[in-house]
Amino acid sequence: MNLNNVTRTKAYFQFYCKHPEVHWALLAHLVSRNGGWNMTDLKGSLLETFFNEGERTDFFDFLEKANAFIFHDAYPQLLLYEKSKEDKRSYMHLLSQFGVSAFMEPVWKSFLKQQNSELLTTGLIINEQHYIELRLISNAYYRTRVYESRLFKYQEFFHLNHVIFPYEIEKRVKVIGLNVSHFAPLEQRIEFGKKLYGMLYASPYQLKSILRFAWNKPHTGSRSDYWPQVFSNDRGRSVYSPALQSVWNNKQHLYIDEEWYKGDVASYFQEVTLPEKFNITWQYAFTLGIVRAGAGLLSLKDKFKTQGHTNREKE
Repeated sequence: MNLNNVTRTKAYFQFYCKHPEVHWALLAHLVSRNGGWNMTDLKGSLLETFFNEGERTDFFDFLEKANAFIFHDAYPQLLLYEKSKEDKRSYMHLLSQFGVSAFMEPVWKSFLKQQNSELLTTGLIINEQHYIELRLISNAYYRTRVYESRLFKYQEFFHLNHVIFPYEIEKRVKVIGLNVSHFAPLEQRIEFGKKLYGMLYASPYQLKSILRFAWNKPHTGSRSDYWPQVFSNDRGRSVYSPALQSVWNNKQHLYIDEEWYKGDVASYFQEVTLPEKFNITWQYAFTLGIVRAGAGLLSLKDKFKTQGHTNREKE
Protein backbone atom coordinates (compact mmCIF):
# COMPACT_ATOMS: atom_id res chain seq x y z
CA MET A 1 0.00 0.00 0.00
CA ASN A 2 3.04 2.30 0.09
CA LEU A 3 3.05 2.87 -3.67
CA ASN A 4 1.89 6.48 -3.70
CA ASN A 5 -0.22 9.02 -1.85
CA VAL A 6 -3.50 7.61 -3.17
CA THR A 7 -2.82 4.04 -1.98
CA ARG A 8 -1.57 5.23 1.42
CA THR A 9 -4.58 7.46 1.98
CA LYS A 10 -6.93 4.61 1.08
CA ALA A 11 -5.13 2.18 3.42
CA TYR A 12 -5.47 4.52 6.39
CA PHE A 13 -9.22 4.87 5.88
CA GLN A 14 -9.79 1.16 5.34
CA PHE A 15 -7.99 0.47 8.60
CA TYR A 16 -9.98 3.11 10.47
CA CYS A 17 -13.28 1.67 9.22
CA LYS A 18 -12.32 -1.70 10.72
CA HIS A 19 -10.84 -0.23 13.92
CA PRO A 20 -12.48 3.15 14.69
CA GLU A 21 -10.97 3.16 18.17
CA VAL A 22 -7.63 4.00 16.49
CA HIS A 23 -8.42 7.68 15.96
CA TRP A 24 -4.96 8.35 14.52
CA ALA A 25 -5.80 6.33 11.39
CA LEU A 26 -8.62 8.73 10.51
CA LEU A 27 -6.43 11.74 11.27
CA ALA A 28 -3.67 10.25 9.08
CA HIS A 29 -6.16 9.63 6.26
CA LEU A 30 -7.34 13.24 6.25
CA VAL A 31 -3.86 14.73 6.55
CA SER A 32 -2.70 12.41 3.76
CA ARG A 33 -5.51 13.73 1.55
CA ASN A 34 -4.06 17.19 2.07
CA GLY A 35 -0.63 15.89 1.15
CA GLY A 36 -2.04 14.63 -2.15
CA TRP A 37 -3.76 17.94 -2.86
CA ASN A 38 -0.50 19.77 -2.22
CA MET A 39 1.25 17.44 -4.65
CA THR A 40 -1.26 17.98 -7.46
CA ASP A 41 -1.34 21.75 -6.86
CA LEU A 42 2.19 21.71 -8.25
CA LYS A 43 0.83 20.48 -11.60
CA GLY A 44 -2.45 22.38 -11.50
CA SER A 45 -3.36 25.85 -12.72
CA LEU A 46 -2.91 27.45 -9.27
CA LEU A 47 0.87 27.03 -9.24
CA GLU A 48 2.22 25.73 -12.55
CA THR A 49 2.21 29.20 -14.14
CA PHE A 50 4.46 30.69 -11.48
CA PHE A 51 7.23 28.13 -11.06
CA ASN A 52 9.56 26.04 -13.20
CA GLU A 53 9.66 22.26 -13.41
CA GLY A 54 12.71 21.91 -11.16
CA GLU A 55 11.12 23.87 -8.31
CA ARG A 56 7.92 21.85 -8.54
CA THR A 57 9.76 18.52 -8.70
CA ASP A 58 11.84 19.32 -5.60
CA PHE A 59 8.71 20.26 -3.68
CA PHE A 60 6.92 17.09 -4.81
CA ASP A 61 9.89 14.94 -3.75
CA PHE A 62 9.77 16.49 -0.28
CA LEU A 63 6.01 15.99 0.10
CA GLU A 64 6.18 12.46 -1.29
CA LYS A 65 9.00 11.45 1.06
CA ALA A 66 7.16 12.81 4.11
CA ASN A 67 4.02 10.90 3.12
CA ALA A 68 5.91 7.67 2.35
CA PHE A 69 8.19 7.78 5.40
CA ILE A 70 5.32 8.20 7.86
CA PHE A 71 3.39 5.36 6.22
CA HIS A 72 6.46 3.11 6.24
CA ASP A 73 6.84 3.62 9.98
CA ALA A 74 3.18 3.73 11.06
CA TYR A 75 1.38 1.13 8.95
CA PRO A 76 3.23 -1.91 10.34
CA GLN A 77 2.22 -0.66 13.79
CA LEU A 78 -1.42 -0.62 12.72
CA LEU A 79 -1.18 -4.13 11.28
CA LEU A 80 0.45 -5.48 14.45
CA TYR A 81 -2.39 -3.96 16.46
CA GLU A 82 -4.93 -5.59 14.14
CA LYS A 83 -3.25 -8.98 14.56
CA SER A 84 -3.02 -8.51 18.34
CA LYS A 85 -6.72 -7.67 18.45
CA GLU A 86 -7.66 -10.70 16.33
CA ASP A 87 -5.58 -13.17 18.34
CA LYS A 88 -6.23 -11.51 21.71
CA ARG A 89 -2.53 -11.40 22.52
CA SER A 90 0.09 -8.69 22.16
CA TYR A 91 2.52 -8.73 19.26
CA MET A 92 3.96 -5.34 20.16
CA HIS A 93 7.31 -6.88 21.08
CA LEU A 94 7.76 -7.25 17.29
CA LEU A 95 7.67 -3.49 16.63
CA SER A 96 11.46 -3.26 16.67
CA GLN A 97 11.61 -5.82 13.84
CA PHE A 98 9.98 -3.17 11.63
CA GLY A 99 12.37 -0.42 12.72
CA VAL A 100 9.77 1.24 14.95
CA SER A 101 11.09 3.34 17.83
CA ALA A 102 11.23 1.80 21.30
CA PHE A 103 9.03 4.72 22.37
CA MET A 104 5.97 3.12 20.77
CA GLU A 105 6.02 -0.31 22.45
CA PRO A 106 4.72 0.84 25.87
CA VAL A 107 2.26 3.19 24.15
CA TRP A 108 0.70 0.33 22.18
CA LYS A 109 0.77 -2.07 25.15
CA SER A 110 -1.09 0.53 27.20
CA PHE A 111 -3.64 0.95 24.43
CA LEU A 112 -4.27 -2.80 24.22
CA LYS A 113 -5.24 -2.75 27.90
CA GLN A 114 -6.95 0.62 28.34
CA GLN A 115 -8.10 1.66 24.82
CA ASN A 116 -7.21 5.29 25.49
CA SER A 117 -7.57 6.64 21.94
CA GLU A 118 -6.30 10.12 22.79
CA LEU A 119 -3.12 8.83 24.41
CA LEU A 120 -2.39 6.57 21.44
CA THR A 121 -3.02 9.37 18.95
CA THR A 122 -0.71 11.72 20.83
CA GLY A 123 1.95 9.04 21.02
CA LEU A 124 1.79 8.39 17.27
CA ILE A 125 1.93 12.13 16.50
CA ILE A 126 5.04 12.48 18.67
CA ASN A 127 6.66 9.42 17.08
CA GLU A 128 5.95 10.29 13.44
CA GLN A 129 7.15 13.88 13.75
CA HIS A 130 10.40 12.70 15.34
CA TYR A 131 10.70 10.10 12.57
CA ILE A 132 10.60 12.65 9.74
CA GLU A 133 12.63 15.21 11.71
CA LEU A 134 15.67 12.96 11.56
CA ARG A 135 15.20 11.78 8.00
CA LEU A 136 13.69 14.74 6.17
CA ILE A 137 13.02 18.07 7.89
CA SER A 138 16.62 18.54 9.03
CA ASN A 139 17.99 17.46 5.64
CA ALA A 140 20.18 20.27 4.27
CA TYR A 141 19.14 19.57 0.66
CA TYR A 142 15.44 20.10 1.29
CA ARG A 143 16.05 23.07 3.55
CA THR A 144 17.85 24.75 0.68
CA ARG A 145 15.81 23.50 -2.28
CA VAL A 146 12.36 23.68 -0.66
CA TYR A 147 12.31 25.78 2.52
CA GLU A 148 14.29 28.63 0.95
CA SER A 149 12.56 28.35 -2.45
CA ARG A 150 10.23 30.91 -4.03
CA LEU A 151 7.53 28.26 -4.22
CA PHE A 152 7.61 27.59 -0.48
CA LYS A 153 7.49 31.29 0.36
CA TYR A 154 4.61 31.79 -2.08
CA GLN A 155 2.59 29.01 -0.45
CA GLU A 156 3.33 30.39 3.00
CA PHE A 157 2.30 33.92 2.00
CA PHE A 158 -1.03 32.85 0.49
CA HIS A 159 -1.73 30.21 3.18
CA LEU A 160 -1.94 27.48 0.56
CA ASN A 161 -0.48 25.06 3.10
CA HIS A 162 -3.66 24.91 5.18
CA VAL A 163 -4.57 21.42 6.35
CA ILE A 164 -8.31 21.25 5.71
CA PHE A 165 -11.04 18.75 6.53
CA PRO A 166 -13.99 19.10 4.12
CA TYR A 167 -17.54 18.19 5.10
CA GLU A 168 -21.01 18.76 3.69
CA ILE A 169 -23.84 20.60 5.45
CA GLU A 170 -27.17 21.06 3.65
CA LYS A 171 -25.57 20.24 0.27
CA ARG A 172 -22.85 22.85 0.79
CA VAL A 173 -19.23 21.81 1.27
CA LYS A 174 -17.42 23.63 4.05
CA VAL A 175 -13.90 23.22 5.41
CA ILE A 176 -12.35 23.41 8.83
CA GLY A 177 -8.61 23.77 9.04
CA LEU A 178 -5.41 25.15 10.45
CA ASN A 179 -2.34 26.65 8.85
CA VAL A 180 0.95 24.78 9.08
CA SER A 181 4.54 25.25 8.01
CA HIS A 182 6.20 22.02 6.86
CA PHE A 183 9.50 23.26 8.31
CA ALA A 184 8.22 24.52 11.66
CA PRO A 185 10.27 23.39 14.68
CA LEU A 186 9.57 19.86 15.92
CA GLU A 187 7.67 21.02 19.01
CA GLN A 188 5.37 23.22 16.93
CA ARG A 189 4.61 20.42 14.47
CA ILE A 190 3.68 18.10 17.34
CA GLU A 191 1.42 20.77 18.83
CA PHE A 192 -0.12 21.28 15.40
CA GLY A 193 -0.87 17.58 15.06
CA LYS A 194 -2.53 17.56 18.47
CA LYS A 195 -4.62 20.60 17.50
CA LEU A 196 -5.73 18.88 14.29
CA TYR A 197 -6.80 15.88 16.35
CA GLY A 198 -8.68 18.09 18.80
CA MET A 199 -10.35 19.90 15.91
CA LEU A 200 -11.38 16.62 14.27
CA TYR A 201 -13.03 15.22 17.39
CA ALA A 202 -14.33 18.51 18.84
CA SER A 203 -17.88 18.01 17.52
CA PRO A 204 -19.51 14.57 17.12
CA TYR A 205 -21.96 16.00 14.56
CA GLN A 206 -19.15 17.55 12.50
CA LEU A 207 -17.10 14.37 12.80
CA LYS A 208 -20.00 12.40 11.28
CA SER A 209 -20.12 14.86 8.38
CA ILE A 210 -16.36 14.54 7.80
CA LEU A 211 -16.63 10.75 7.88
CA ARG A 212 -19.51 10.86 5.40
CA PHE A 213 -17.34 12.92 3.05
CA ALA A 214 -14.40 10.53 3.41
CA TRP A 215 -16.65 7.55 2.72
CA ASN A 216 -18.48 9.06 -0.27
CA LYS A 217 -15.49 10.76 -1.92
CA PRO A 218 -12.58 8.37 -2.56
CA HIS A 219 -9.29 10.24 -2.64
CA THR A 220 -7.85 10.93 -6.11
CA GLY A 221 -5.52 13.82 -5.28
CA SER A 222 -7.66 16.30 -7.21
CA ARG A 223 -9.27 19.10 -5.23
CA SER A 224 -12.38 18.45 -7.30
CA ASP A 225 -12.98 15.66 -4.78
CA TYR A 226 -14.44 18.26 -2.43
CA TRP A 227 -15.13 21.38 -4.54
CA PRO A 228 -16.12 20.23 -8.05
CA GLN A 229 -17.80 23.59 -8.68
CA VAL A 230 -14.39 25.30 -8.31
CA PHE A 231 -11.87 22.63 -9.37
CA SER A 232 -11.80 20.17 -12.25
CA ASN A 233 -9.44 17.32 -13.17
CA ASP A 234 -10.14 18.24 -16.80
CA ARG A 235 -7.80 20.95 -18.09
CA GLY A 236 -9.67 23.88 -19.60
CA ARG A 237 -12.56 23.70 -17.18
CA SER A 238 -12.57 25.89 -14.05
CA VAL A 239 -9.40 25.61 -11.89
CA TYR A 240 -7.37 22.66 -13.15
CA SER A 241 -6.59 20.22 -10.32
CA PRO A 242 -5.48 16.88 -11.77
CA ALA A 243 -5.75 13.41 -10.29
CA LEU A 244 -2.42 12.54 -8.69
CA GLN A 245 -1.65 9.39 -10.64
CA SER A 246 -2.14 11.22 -13.93
CA VAL A 247 0.66 13.72 -13.25
CA TRP A 248 3.16 12.10 -10.85
CA ASN A 249 4.84 8.71 -11.17
CA ASN A 250 5.44 6.36 -8.25
CA LYS A 251 8.76 6.87 -6.48
CA GLN A 252 11.17 4.43 -4.85
CA HIS A 253 12.47 5.37 -1.39
CA LEU A 254 15.33 4.28 0.82
CA TYR A 255 14.22 3.73 4.43
CA ILE A 256 16.88 3.97 7.13
CA ASP A 257 16.32 2.71 10.68
CA GLU A 258 17.54 5.19 13.27
CA GLU A 259 16.33 5.48 16.87
CA TRP A 260 15.17 8.93 17.95
CA TYR A 261 13.92 8.15 21.46
CA LYS A 262 16.21 9.45 24.20
CA GLY A 263 13.80 9.24 27.13
CA ASP A 264 12.53 12.80 27.71
CA VAL A 265 9.10 13.20 26.08
CA ALA A 266 6.76 14.08 28.96
CA SER A 267 6.27 17.69 27.83
CA TYR A 268 4.84 16.54 24.48
CA PHE A 269 1.84 14.96 26.23
CA GLN A 270 0.55 18.23 27.66
CA GLU A 271 -2.87 19.39 26.49
CA VAL A 272 -3.08 22.07 23.81
CA THR A 273 -5.38 25.06 23.57
CA LEU A 274 -7.67 24.83 20.58
CA PRO A 275 -8.71 27.85 18.50
CA GLU A 276 -12.24 29.12 19.13
CA LYS A 277 -13.19 28.72 15.46
CA PHE A 278 -12.09 26.14 12.93
CA ASN A 279 -14.34 27.03 10.00
CA ILE A 280 -12.13 28.68 7.37
CA THR A 281 -14.40 28.20 4.34
CA TRP A 282 -14.65 31.90 3.51
CA GLN A 283 -10.96 32.62 4.16
CA TYR A 284 -9.90 29.64 2.07
CA ALA A 285 -12.19 30.57 -0.83
CA PHE A 286 -10.95 34.18 -0.72
CA THR A 287 -7.31 33.07 -0.90
CA LEU A 288 -8.05 30.77 -3.84
CA GLY A 289 -9.75 33.66 -5.62
CA ILE A 290 -6.65 35.87 -5.29
CA VAL A 291 -4.27 33.13 -6.46
CA ARG A 292 -6.56 32.17 -9.32
CA ALA A 293 -6.78 35.79 -10.49
CA GLY A 294 -2.99 36.15 -10.34
CA ALA A 295 -2.48 32.95 -12.32
CA GLY A 296 -4.97 34.16 -14.92
CA LEU A 297 -3.25 37.51 -15.34
CA LEU A 298 0.16 35.89 -15.67
CA SER A 299 -1.17 33.43 -18.23
CA LEU A 300 -2.69 36.32 -20.19
CA LYS A 301 0.59 38.22 -20.02
CA ASP A 302 2.49 35.22 -21.41
CA LYS A 303 -0.08 34.87 -24.17
CA PHE A 304 0.39 38.49 -25.26
CA LYS A 305 4.18 38.14 -25.08
CA THR A 306 3.99 35.08 -27.36
CA GLN A 307 1.67 36.87 -29.78
CA GLY A 308 3.96 39.91 -29.81
CA HIS A 309 6.99 37.74 -30.53
CA THR A 310 5.14 36.02 -33.39
CA ASN A 311 4.05 39.35 -34.87
CA ARG A 312 7.62 40.70 -34.79
CA GLU A 313 8.82 37.58 -36.58
CA LYS A 314 6.23 38.20 -39.31
CA GLU A 315 7.34 41.83 -39.63
